Amino acid sequence: MVSIRWTGGRMGNKIFEYVFSSLLALKNNLHLETEWPHQEFIKIHPFVGGERYDNPVVEVSDMYHNQHDRDWFNESLLKKHLVVHGFFQHPKYYDKYKDILKSFFNLPPIQKRPFGDIVMHYRLGDYYEVGKGGSVIHPTWYTHILMHKIKWNRNKHRLFIVTDSPDDKILKNFHRFHPQIISGEPKNDFEFIRQFDTILCGNSSFSWWASYLSEATRIYTFSRWINEPHNHIIRLAFFKGAAPVNGKWL
Repeated sequence: MVSIRWTGGRMGNKIFEYVFSSLLALKNNLHLETEWPHQEFIKIHPFVGGERYDNPVVEVSDMYHNQHDRDWFNESLLKKHLVVHGFFQHPKYYDKYKDILKSFFNLPPIQKRPFGDIVMHYRLGDYYEVGKGGSVIHPTWYTHILMHKIKWNRNKHRLFIVTDSPDDKILKNFHRFHPQIISGEPKNDFEFIRQFDTILCGNSSFSWWASYLSEATRIYTFSRWINEPHNHIIRLAFFKGAAPVNGKWL
């Protein structure tokens, strides 16, 4: 069987662990022991089927140096008890299985917005403290994309900013774009991001999943992603269809 020893973190981190474990169970015909505990936020179909084995126990992790480059989906792990514990925030686990992965989710139909509408996600709050000196993206990263990648035109475009800190003074950097600030219930903000064809994906797993499960044709990601010691195993900016753009921390 497959069971999860949660690493902690917020909702987006937990989705990675659960989806990775579901794919692992499916590939090896194993029973997924752990249920998804947050159906109130995002509905994920319970994984049904597969065989159950208590032994031998194999730890599946990407938290150790000798496991960073390991591709668990290309290993035979049949008839074992797999204990999943790690981040698994690398597109190599998901890009090849995206259609299967999407079938795990019970998401409402996307109500697409006009092509000229643009959404950006800006993680602030605790990111001022996370990592070596903070992991807040400098606002020039967003403005560079708006001005030079998208070619902002006030007659064609509208900007919406989804953020966890709607009163943060850093948002004044975007006054010239006359944005609408969105900061509601997480599940509503998640579905809101999915509606857009152009997404400036903030460096959070919440934003990543909303972008990855959208139908957007332009998704810009922060190539450095997060300012933490384990950054080398988190390569979320480079998923298929994304446009990684370099920038600096605040």
